[in-house]
Amino acid sequence: TLFFLGLEAFWWHCASHIGSCSSCVSMSEGRSVPPLFETEDALDFVVKLARPLSVALLLNGSFFVGELAMLMACPLPQVRKVIDGFAHILTAPISVIAFYGTDSLGTLLFFGSLWHFLCDCAQTRPTYVLLLPCRGWRTSSRDCVRWFESLWILLHHIFIGTVKLGLDWGIFNESRDPLLLFIFVGGAGLAHLSFGMNAFGIRGSLAMLVISQLLRLGADVAIVLKTWGQDDDWKFFMLADPFWLCTLLMTRIAGSYCSCCTRQRTQVSDDERQGANDSSTSIDPVVASAIIGFNSAEADLALVCACSSAPEVAQLIQERELKLAVGHAGHSRGRRPSWPTTARV
Repeated sequence: TLFFLGLEAFWWHCASHIGSCSSCVSMSEGRSVPPLFETEDALDFVVKLARPLSVALLLNGSFFVGELAMLMACPLPQVRKVIDGFAHILTAPISVIAFYGTDSLGTLLFFGSLWHFLCDCAQTRPTYVLLLPCRGWRTSSRDCVRWFESLWILLHHIFIGTVKLGLDWGIFNESRDPLLLFIFVGGAGLAHLSFGMNAFGIRGSLAMLVISQLLRLGADVAIVLKTWGQDDDWKFFMLADPFWLCTLLMTRIAGSYCSCCTRQRTQVSDDERQGANDSSTSIDPVVASAIIGFNSAEADLALVCACSSAPEVAQLIQERELKLAVGHAGHSRGRRPSWPTTARV
C-alpha cells in the first residue's frame, strides 16, 4: 500500500512539472460531478441510482437468458471451453478500454466479457440461481453453498454494471487517482488472464493470480486511505470490492469442505462402479462432460430440464430418472447427484 501511494505521488509530481496529464490535474482540482453517496436527499439518491441500476438489470437479464439459450443449444463442450478461456484472456484489455471510454461498443464488449460471451464453464455461475436448494427433496449443504456463490456472482455483475454505467453517465464522480484506478482495473483483469492461462494449460497462471490479487487489494487499500474522510464515491466502491472478494473466498472454502464431506458419504466401491459401467454400452453425456473438466454437468442438465419447453426434454428426464433408479438399486444408501436433475426444479 505504501508503495502504491508513493508511486501515485510520484505520478502527480511528474504531471505537475511536465504537464502531460493536465486533464488529470484539472480533474483532481475540481470535479464537475458531486459524489452520489454524499447526497443528503434520500429521494434524490434513489432517483439518480435507479437509472444505471435499471439498465444494468436489463443488460444482465438479457445476458442471463442468453447464457441459458447457449446452454440449451448444446454446442460442443470443447467449443464452449475455448470461448470461455478467450473471454478470460480478453477481460483485461476490454476492462481497461471500457473504464477509460464511454462508447457503446466498449460497454457492450465489457458486459460480454463479464458473461464470458455466454459460454461460462465455471462450477458456479449466475444462471445456477434457478436451481433453488431445499425445496422438498434431499439436498446437501454443498448445494446451498454453491447456490449462494452463484447468487453472489450475479450480484457482482449487477453491481459492476451499475458502476460502469453510472460513470459513463456522470452519476458517480470520476476517480481522482487515475493511476491507482488503472492498477485496480489491471489487477482485476490479470486475475481473469490467469484463469485463461489455466484453461489452456499455460504455465505461470498461479503466479499471475497472486500478482493480480496483490495489485487489486493494494489499489483498494490505497484508494480508501486517500479518500478517507472525503466526499468520494470511490471510497465506497473500494470498500465493497474486498468485502465481496473475501466473502467469495470464504464461500469457496466452505464449498470445498462440504464437497469433501459429501464425497466421503457417497463414495461407492470400485466393483459397484465397474458394474454400473458394464451395464451401459454408451458413454453418458454427463459423464463425458465431467471427464473433460466440466464438473457442473449435472447442474447444466438440471437447467435444461427446468427451463426448456422442447418435447425432447421430457424424454431426457425419463432417461435420466431411469439411470438414477438403476444406480440406486445397485447400492443401499443410494447415490444422488449433487444438484436436482428433474422437472421438480
